[in-house]
Amino acid sequence: MVNRGLHFILSGSSARKLKKSGSNTLVAIEIKSAEEVKTRHKNGLKAFHEEHPDCRLILVSLDPITRKSGDIELICVLDFLKMLWNGEIF
Repeated sequence: MVNRGLHFILSGSSARKLKKSGSNTLVAIEIKSAEEVKTRHKNGLKAFHEEHPDCRLILVSLDPITRKSGDIELICVLDFLKMLWNGEIF
C-alpha cells in the first residue's frame, strides 16, 4: 500500500483532512453539513491555521456560494467534487 501523506485530525465533532499536495503544501479540509456557512463554522480552521500558517484551508459545505473568506476557501460540495476530479485541490 502506498502512503499518500493523508492525515486526519479529529477535533470535537469535526474531522479535518490534511494532505501534502504535489508542491508539498498542506491542505486542510473541513466538511460541514451547513446550508449557510457562519463565522462559528470557521473557528476550527482558524485555530488550525495558527499552528500551520502555510496550510491551504478549505471548508466544504452545502452552502451554494463558493467564495473566499480571509484565508479560508468556502466551497460548495458540488464545486468541491468537480475541483477534486479536475485535480485542483491536490
